Amino acid sequence: MTSLLARKDDFWKQRAKVNLLKDSDTNSKFSHVMASARTKRNHIARLRRNDGKMFDDHTDVFGVANQYFDELFTKNKGNIHEIIELVQRAVT
Repeated sequence: MTSLLARKDDFWKQRAKVNLLKDSDTNSKFSHVMASARTKRNHIARLRRNDGKMFDDHTDVFGVANQYFDELFTKNKGNIHEIIELVQRAVT
């Protein structure tokens, strides 16, 4: 039964996408509403820093995001040998 409901859900999602593609090519009220909704959905209004403090100013949100990704992609200064020791040795 759940499989049938899932397939029905997929059918309606695909049908909605087809209608969206067909109707969004025209310069209509529909296409403008869809573009506005997409812009609103993709907008980041505020972010919370690791310490819990919220930021809603555009410049501050940019700073929080920038700091997060800088920390994420900065080389870890930990001891890599401790990590390597945890990996099991195997012969292929």
